[in-house]
Amino acid sequence: MNKEKTKDDGKMSAAIRESKMAWDEFFKNKPKPKNKLDEKKQFEDYINWYNNERKQSDTGKTPAEMYNEVYGEEPPSPVNLSEKPSRVMSFEWDENYKEPDEILDEAKDLIMNGKYEVALKLINNVLEIVYDDPEVLYLKIGALTPLGKIDEAENILKEIDKKYGKSSDWYLSKAAVSFFTGNIARALEYSKDAVQNDPKNWDALIQYAECLHIAGKDSSKYEDMAERIDKKRFDKFKKKFWVSRKEFAETMMLPNALDNVMALLEDEKFEEAQSNIEILLRLDAPKDIRIMLSGLDIEYYIVKGDFATASNKVEALIKINKNNPHAYFYKAQLLMKQNKLNYALNEIDICLEKVENLKMPIPHPDFYFLKSIILKKMDNDEYTYYEEKAKQLMNGLSKLFR
Repeated sequence: MNKEKTKDDGKMSAAIRESKMAWDEFFKNKPKPKNKLDEKKQFEDYINWYNNERKQSDTGKTPAEMYNEVYGEEPPSPVNLSEKPSRVMSFEWDENYKEPDEILDEAKDLIMNGKYEVALKLINNVLEIVYDDPEVLYLKIGALTPLGKIDEAENILKEIDKKYGKSSDWYLSKAAVSFFTGNIARALEYSKDAVQNDPKNWDALIQYAECLHIAGKDSSKYEDMAERIDKKRFDKFKKKFWVSRKEFAETMMLPNALDNVMALLEDEKFEEAQSNIEILLRLDAPKDIRIMLSGLDIEYYIVKGDFATASNKVEALIKINKNNPHAYFYKAQLLMKQNKLNYALNEIDICLEKVENLKMPIPHPDFYFLKSIILKKMDNDEYTYYEEKAKQLMNGLSKLFR
């Protein structure tokens, strides 16, 4: 038994050795195929040459001659090697077959055209072949992010960092995730890291330039660098994909950015929230949005304990619109923090008076919560009425948006 196994292994080794030698001989000076048709023709020529023209180095015969000698017939096409083992090769061409690189190029085009679900399916198909190739994983993140699958994208980034470390493309992907979720300040930091990691990374340069532009900063240096590397690509990006400050302020990108600020404030990430607020205040956003951002800006300084800056900003907000109840709400909040309770109570009363004058259908519950807190601090039992009123308004709002 051992002798037979050794003999078979020897035959297999010789066959593999011959096919490798033949491949190297045939394709040594062959030009790269120009297209699928050219590639198919090369393989057909190779198979014919290998089977019918090239003599095997150990037998001095072609595989076709060896087949005829053993089986007494010409080799069929295709050859069934399981029934009649031989060194003859068969030529089979799948017209639908695509190399992984071709599939990835198709996925990139789909992402550029907003067809993220289709792109994601193609990318997952490639990942079945090349499981953890970072280039493919970064492309997957590019499809996951606009689909809102942020947790999955972040998990992939963690795995890449663990296995390969932080590259320019890693920072670039982090920047893209941050940008999509509305955290422009974080996107700005990550895209800057991407450029510092690789100053010739075209994608990093253009994304950093775009983030600088949205943040109201000079982006010309990095635009020029990207243009010098690839002018054609730069011109196409500027025409089709560049997000202007105006576009950012007029699309769903701004609500995403506002949601991000609120989430950061709730998580007590005040400095990061403020960085984003400052960027958003530089945009030419609608008036009501600017007022909201101004309020969040004031809240940041109140939490920080910078009452002088908060007071100046409150007065500026009142100057813009004396009938804005939010301005008096922030002023009452500021005075309460300074333990000036009588003054705080007066300002929240002005706030509620403005609400009545404006005949707001559902006033903000926080107005009543703040009055209840001030009254409670003053040991005034009337706080229970305003506390209950705030709860009723909260219930009304939840039913309205359910």
